[in-house]
Amino acid sequence: MRNIYGKSNSFTSISTAFIFLAIFSLSNQSCSNPATKAHPPPKKTGTTYDKSKSDLVKQAKGLVRHYKLSKLPITCLTFEVQDNPVEGKQMIDVRERHKNGCEGDPETSPRLFSIAIDPSGEIWSDATSVLGQLEKLN
Repeated sequence: MRNIYGKSNSFTSISTAFIFLAIFSLSNQSCSNPATKAHPPPKKTGTTYDKSKSDLVKQAKGLVRHYKLSKLPITCLTFEVQDNPVEGKQMIDVRERHKNGCEGDPETSPRLFSIAIDPSGEIWSDATSVLGQLEKLN
């Protein structure tokens, strides 16, 4: 390929090739196999994935108390277990509850922080993070 001055420019052809490859690889990522979406991944045995949502909520409540992750009483918090693990960690979002004697607008339930439990038992949270990133608690 020649540049505007009529000289050969291998940099331009290489950068064009990289752009083409990047576009091609991005388009292939969006075309995933529909058969893999139809079936959830198999449950792993001996991990947090075997726990029911109610067991994960009980564990999360205990972690909030133990690590003092919130100044609010447990009765003023709600715990939502996310359906899809993130990076192998089971995620539980902790939100404010504004009903039954808890202050605040009952039409809102702001997320305070998340708790993540990975299959090995490590516990992570963004409750004390300045940047909102998960930090290891134990």
